[in-house]
Amino acid sequence: MNQPKVFFPKLDALQFSGLKELREKMDARSEPDIDILMRSVGVSVTKDKFEIDDEIPIVENRKAVLYIQEPKRFQGRVSVPKYHIFHCSKIKEMQEQGLYHRYHASSRTDGKFYLKLSRTNELSLRELVLCKFCLSELKKRFGWDVFPKEPEDFL
Repeated sequence: MNQPKVFFPKLDALQFSGLKELREKMDARSEPDIDILMRSVGVSVTKDKFEIDDEIPIVENRKAVLYIQEPKRFQGRVSVPKYHIFHCSKIKEMQEQGLYHRYHASSRTDGKFYLKLSRTNELSLRELVLCKFCLSELKKRFGWDVFPKEPEDFL
């Protein structure tokens, strides 16, 4: 028999019968809603939940923006990742190398994503820049007039 997935193990002790009955009466969920997660902290990308539709990443059957939640560290510096809106060469490379686990998916539209910048796994909301390969795809699809003309306008 399948056991329900425990999302908040420390709260599992609160699964007493009275609370369970109240949740059932309220028709309340005991697990996070995927849409809420996608709009906030995002979800981990796995091979079995990752698809492509018209060169757009799809995760959990939803259009997704992909980004690396845990940036690389080198000599005490953090390399801030870019975000991806297309099945660009970087995402294809990720697929070929089987690095799905490094990526997170979100449905945020403000360019801000939760990153783990400290060793404590604390999440920090940061604005990221669009991947240059995805930017190139945008230009191909919609033309230059949609975007600023000067390189410094992209920074």
